Amino acid sequence: GHTCKNKILSVKYGNEGYNISGGKQSEILDLQDEKQRKEYTEFLENHERCNFQQSLEWGKVKSFWKNEVVVAEDEKQNIVGSLSVLE
Repeated sequence: GHTCKNKILSVKYGNEGYNISGGKQSEILDLQDEKQRKEYTEFLENHERCNFQQSLEWGKVKSFWKNEVVVAEDEKQNIVGSLSVLE
């Protein structure tokens, strides 16, 4: 399962390729890409304001939920913020 070290993850939302403050880029995470899933999970687990409801596992709780994750990256492509959207 997913473990969070802290409480809530605050994020900014944007469309794929949309510039947000500080020159950061945001994009939709490819949930089929194991490397991207791992990077996202590591980001959540190590973020000071982590929330399990942002985890990939939470998106699987109900079979009819569709999960999309938007990540904001810095100029070195490190995740600096994220948002998990369940439809």
